[in-house]
Amino acid sequence: MHKHPVFSLALLFAAVTAIAGEQLPAQFQAWGTGGPALPPMPAEWTEARAEPRVPTTPVPTKAEAANGFITFQRRPFTAIYHDTVPALFERGGRLEAFAAQGQYEPLSFALYALAELRNLRVTATGLTNKAGDAIAAPHIDIRLVMPIRNPVSYGNGQLKRFSLVPFYLEKRDRFEVPQGQTAQLWLTVRVPEEAKGGDYQGLLRIEVGEKAVQQIPLAIKVLPFRLPPTPLETGISYYPSADLAIREKEMIDQREHGINANESTLAAQIVSRDRHFGEDDAAATRKSIKTALDLRKKVYGDAANRFPLTVEVGHQILYDWDAKKGWFTFRPRSPELEANFFKAVTVCREAIQMEGGPPMRVFIMDEPGGHADTLQETVYYHKLLKEKLPHMQTYVTLGGGLSLGIDELGLLGDYADLITVNRFDRDICKRLVDRHKPYGVYNGGGATEAVTGYTRDRYFYGFYCWKTGAGEILQWVYRFGEPWKDPLRGNHGYVMPAPDGPLPSIPWESLRAGIDDYRYMDLLWRLITVAKADRETAEAAKAAEQTAIEILKKIDLKYQPRIGEGTAAPVSATLDNWRWEVASTTRHKFVSIEVSEVVS
Repeated sequence: MHKHPVFSLALLFAAVTAIAGEQLPAQFQAWGTGGPALPPMPAEWTEARAEPRVPTTPVPTKAEAANGFITFQRRPFTAIYHDTVPALFERGGRLEAFAAQGQYEPLSFALYALAELRNLRVTATGLTNKAGDAIAAPHIDIRLVMPIRNPVSYGNGQLKRFSLVPFYLEKRDRFEVPQGQTAQLWLTVRVPEEAKGGDYQGLLRIEVGEKAVQQIPLAIKVLPFRLPPTPLETGISYYPSADLAIREKEMIDQREHGINANESTLAAQIVSRDRHFGEDDAAATRKSIKTALDLRKKVYGDAANRFPLTVEVGHQILYDWDAKKGWFTFRPRSPELEANFFKAVTVCREAIQMEGGPPMRVFIMDEPGGHADTLQETVYYHKLLKEKLPHMQTYVTLGGGLSLGIDELGLLGDYADLITVNRFDRDICKRLVDRHKPYGVYNGGGATEAVTGYTRDRYFYGFYCWKTGAGEILQWVYRFGEPWKDPLRGNHGYVMPAPDGPLPSIPWESLRAGIDDYRYMDLLWRLITVAKADRETAEAAKAAEQTAIEILKKIDLKYQPRIGEGTAAPVSATLDNWRWEVASTTRHKFVSIEVSEVVS
């Protein structure tokens, strides 16, 4: 069994004339530090090499040999494995990135051990510009990338081979690296809202024991503007922790990633499974909704009511989980069943109104089209709800039926207000647009189960989502199951639970990068719209619009096809280049427009 590195953060503060944001950012306060070791693998499973590139034994420089390690880089969402050997072009260099005011930005580097390394520590100074303005060191979080075990062939356990794949991010006091192995470090820089635009410089310091052996230059270009909040619902499926303190940290974590819709947190509660929605169930529902909305107001403030609240009303009222079927089965229709359903809807609506919440929309069934009986009953109850409560909004997720050639859109289109699909092409897009109602896309990311393709979540939440024109984007799942008890990676979601808060992962940070890509595009489009209305800036608007269109032309609508495999997400370099094109256009084409007014 390999020994895996353990990492620590120690912060060095720079002496500066003006320090932006000394307080530890909310994101870093919410994150946990570490979890237990993964359980041992069964004896019949064997480990396979993870790094696909054929290794070439590196020839160290004199300085590298003296240090006992080689530092190297890949872009943050390009995998670095414990058995990665750095190529010559990846070695050395400085860490650099750009970010808007108030933005989180990831950076990454790695250490390849020429000899066994013990008692290592990496620290960061604050970042300063030539005027003496600074970003304080607490705004730089440093973590060790930790692996999970991924089946070599996902879905085929008979091979009984796994590889160690980089996934979650831990914070430890010190770390070790066995000879011939690699440790990856993950930095998250949070640019304060009040930071002045310009080039900021700092250092990473690598120590072995108490001796500083190497410094790596760190540079951040701060853009002189903030990004607007996303105009659409950015959702994540979420099953809240029973511990309210952890639940609050999880919601802060989601907020700081740009998530504004915590799906699945509101539902009709069932206490006694007597097939009757009684007063005990109603009381539990009211309590659950009050708890959820109180916490949402505390975390999101004035933004808590930006969008309607999706409330699940159906499970254990209209249908139950069918283990044999592997999905849900509706109960036989009856007047009593319908009365229970409408009572639950009414209780939820009144509880939300009592707490001053936004409008409610009813979510009856998830992906009904995969089973004929489920689809038939879902259509029936959607229609019934609209007949009896015509002003009540409804929500449904579709895709399984579309992939089977079933016209879910036609069957449910008249009764669903917001339809969110996991199959998307030009025909589906046209049909959704022609409804003249909001629509969404979901489950186009999720590099969290078969952990591959870290750019999927960034692409899905960012440029791809922008191209679809969706009003909602949703992905399964923030946290699910018990990942520390499973030797192999399973359906466990984006974060790993820890006693002091959620542990982030590379896919989770990729998702945040995607939401920020969307925000960059949204800001550019807002500026184009404003500039078009002014004769003096109309030409700049035309040039900027062409930049955006050229990027959009490179995004096809075959990423979530109705049938078969879709196109792959772009690599990190492509997404980085697109963002820079948008950011530099925003910065240079619209000098005369006050960006802060456009943002607000």
